[in-house]
Amino acid sequence: MTIARFLPVTACVALLAACSPAEDTPMEEAIETGLSEPGEEGEQALIDTSGDMMEPIAQAPDAADDFLRQRFADTGGKVMVASRVIDLDGDRVGEIVAYVYGPMMCGTGGCNLLVLQKQGETYAVRMDASVAKLPVGFLQPRHNGWRDIAVRVGGGGAEGGFAVMQYDGVRYPSNPTTVATEPAEDAGTVLLGEDAYDNGRVLIEG
Repeated sequence: MTIARFLPVTACVALLAACSPAEDTPMEEAIETGLSEPGEEGEQALIDTSGDMMEPIAQAPDAADDFLRQRFADTGGKVMVASRVIDLDGDRVGEIVAYVYGPMMCGTGGCNLLVLQKQGETYAVRMDASVAKLPVGFLQPRHNGWRDIAVRVGGGGAEGGFAVMQYDGVRYPSNPTTVATEPAEDAGTVLLGEDAYDNGRVLIEG
């Protein structure tokens, strides 16, 4: 009599358990693309578009700063830099995207944006644009094997927006205000945000 009275309750509990998702069912996680945070040693690991972690960059950021310091030695005044590392050409080696600025370098159109590719003990300059604004980001499309870069343009009465910088096989355009591609809606995956201007490091004391 007692057993019969509890059977419906037991059946209901079993039915609910069968309808509920198992506790150990793995949840599908969103894949994050873009850049990882710098490591303890200052290295920045790269993340490709499939979300797989790539190897940390081989060259130290200080080497790129030394290269830029020599390049802008005759500028005059204080020179600052904000930079990030991203594998633009898919060879699993990081390129340096550097925003270089200072009171003697920037105008209403912006400051200097460079892309450096490691070549032996030095760097090859794959972009040297002098009228770039922040933010700067990379886009998914590639041209000649290199990712497109989106650069904010505007100032001096020009209409603001984002120019798409495409690699021509040797370098990126030197003036984002004159590129002949369709403009981007945004910066894509941001490499250097608008706060980079306030969070850069001193390259030359001046």
